[in-house]
Amino acid sequence: MTQRIIMDCDTGIDDTLALLYLFGSDDIDMLGVVGTFGNVTEKQATRNNRALLDAAGCAHIPAFRGISKPSFDLTDGDYEVDEGCERFHGKNGWGGAHLSIPKSVAHGDIRPHGVDFEAQAVHEYGTELTVIATGPLTNIDAMLSRHPHLAPKLKLVIMGGALTQPGNCYNLISETNMVNDPEAANRVFHSGADITVVGIDVTHKSLMQRAHMKEFAVRGGKAGRFVADAMRYYINANEQADSVFLKGSPLHDPLAVAVALDPTLVQCFPINLMVDLEGPQRGRTVGDPQLINEPAEHVRMALDVDAQRFVGEWEARTFKAFNRMNAILGAV
Repeated sequence: MTQRIIMDCDTGIDDTLALLYLFGSDDIDMLGVVGTFGNVTEKQATRNNRALLDAAGCAHIPAFRGISKPSFDLTDGDYEVDEGCERFHGKNGWGGAHLSIPKSVAHGDIRPHGVDFEAQAVHEYGTELTVIATGPLTNIDAMLSRHPHLAPKLKLVIMGGALTQPGNCYNLISETNMVNDPEAANRVFHSGADITVVGIDVTHKSLMQRAHMKEFAVRGGKAGRFVADAMRYYINANEQADSVFLKGSPLHDPLAVAVALDPTLVQCFPINLMVDLEGPQRGRTVGDPQLINEPAEHVRMALDVDAQRFVGEWEARTFKAFNRMNAILGAV
């Protein structure tokens, strides 16, 4: 059965790997990709999305502009990428790696109004559509704030949050996607939408190795060498940040995509989540004490993962994506 998908992403390196997971998957109907801020600016994320779609022969799939800064930022200034995000993804979101697409290849367009696109798609398809959000939840929050009646129709898979692990942000409590717009995430969790949360509780168990990077570079053609260059930057940054990542670097966003396509990869715990909005714990995901005695009917958080099966699927689907991309880019 074909699965309809919308990606909402701040396309850095692991978002790129997540998109390649989709490119290498069968029976997928990708309706569009919406950019957001976080790892890079929204403008850069959208450019990256358009380039990846074109490189995969998907010029017909639209890339949309999303909201360019957090919901709590009411200033006129532009969003500035956090130093920590840039350290893991570089200024262009690919650690300086370059994706060269021949001029002869069909190039799709970049469209405005990504939030309106998401709203229309959820209205039309309901839970037959899965929205996968691998960046801050600002676009999703805006959609539900403008159209609250869509919440019961929204099937959402999120990469974000930390419940049983230390955070990966500056305070070691918050997870990056949550802290980049805590208010938006908190409203989404309380919206009534059907939400699966894939946080660092499970992504830190789902690791890529330098051996994967080397294999992609040797066997993946032009696409593989591009991805390997980006992975090298990401792996180096992870290893420099924490010695725990000498065992491997987390496949954050690809796991969220994989769970959207195959929920059996993870075991989930139903929980009414909230996000702390004040003080040093701002951005922390935690059970909502006001709802502790209420049934957790809408939100579930992944706490265990079949990492071996997932990583094998990730590698296989990535090579399928390389084959598709090399037909466009040229295999030399």
